[in-house]
Amino acid sequence: MHGPVPPAPDDEPPTRDPDLDAPHRPTRRAAVQRYRRTRPMRSIQRTPSRRRIALQAIRNRKMCELAEIDRALQQTTTRRIELLDELDDLREELWPRIPHRAGREPPDAEAPPLPPAHDDAIDLWGRGLRCACLAVLRRYGTLQLKQLHALLHHHGYQIASPTR
Repeated sequence: MHGPVPPAPDDEPPTRDPDLDAPHRPTRRAAVQRYRRTRPMRSIQRTPSRRRIALQAIRNRKMCELAEIDRALQQTTTRRIELLDELDDLREELWPRIPHRAGREPPDAEAPPLPPAHDDAIDLWGRGLRCACLAVLRRYGTLQLKQLHALLHHHGYQIASPTR
């Protein structure tokens, strides 16, 4: 006789793992990914043709308006770049560079100017300047050099320099 062999009476029935008996349930993420693989991203709407044509006409008008805005932005950006170039040329003409001379220069067109030091500001140089800078940095955190210089002016200090 062929067929399954019945267990011997003195053998215990095999224990079953409850995790193996439970039906496999995919995680939500796996289910969503499987759905996205099998379903189209957009389905064809059963919109009546008149309504669909009207919606398409609205979409076309809005796309044309968006293209006009993009053209206007392009023109505005081009004009802005031209103005910045002209401002840079004027800056060079008004304040020409002096060879072999260091010092503060007028700001770029987009940078705010350095605030003026107070008439009674305290001159700082060397170790005093270093200590004042460290105190400002401790209070305000990491700063750009121009920001640090501006804050020194706001706190009543100025950098002692032969160029001013």
